[in-house]
This record gives sequence, C-alpha cells and structure tokens, in this order.
Amino acid sequence: MTRNFKILLPFAFTFLLGCNNKRIDSYQNSPAFVKSFLDSLSHGKFNIAEKGEKWESDCTTNGLPSMQFISSELYKNKYVLNYWAGGIAGKHKEKLIINYDSTRILSYYYNENIIELKK
Repeated sequence: MTRNFKILLPFAFTFLLGCNNKRIDSYQNSPAFVKSFLDSLSHGKFNIAEKGEKWESDCTTNGLPSMQFISSELYKNKYVLNYWAGGIAGKHKEKLIINYDSTRILSYYYNENIIELKK
C-alpha cells in the first residue's frame, strides 16, 4: 500500500495544482511577472544559475549564484520553481511556489514559510 501511495503522490500534487500546466526549461524562459517579482524580493537581480552553469553549492562567496535552476512549471494560478541551493548544509533541493490571480501576486511559499502579500 505504501509503495502505491508514493507512485500516486506526484499525480495528486498535479491534480491539486491544476491539470493545465506548462513546463519551463530554464529560468530565463519564466514569465516576466515572475522574474520581476523575484528581482524585487532580491533588491535587484534574482541571481540563479541555469542548468549546467557554475554556482556556489557551499557557503563560500566567489561572486557566483548560490542557487541553480532545476525545473519550473506554470499552472493556472501558480508558478513552481525547483532549484538547488547551497549553504552551510551543502547542496540541497528547495521549492518556491508563487500564487497569483489575473491582476497580482497573492502569496508565495518557500522554506516552509507562506508569505501573504498585502492588497
């Protein structure tokens, strides 16, 4: 029973987010409103390496990005970004989810935190 649950979990996640999704192959191909929002959170430019590019997977700072793009998907009202992050704990996967409607970004989720944005 447990094995079947693990197989069904990705399908359940897709169902909860909505079946109409678009897979995005690089951060640069992400929607402009997503990149603009992430730039504003970063106080400048959201610094993430594309697949295959060099990045910092530990806590050193050599001017390289501290994140590397894995994949992203665009759903009807959500954008999901999966990426590698570095730091003291070393290389680990993280996920960022942005909830939006037709006029604005409503909230975002990362590192087990949900941040609601003011109207």
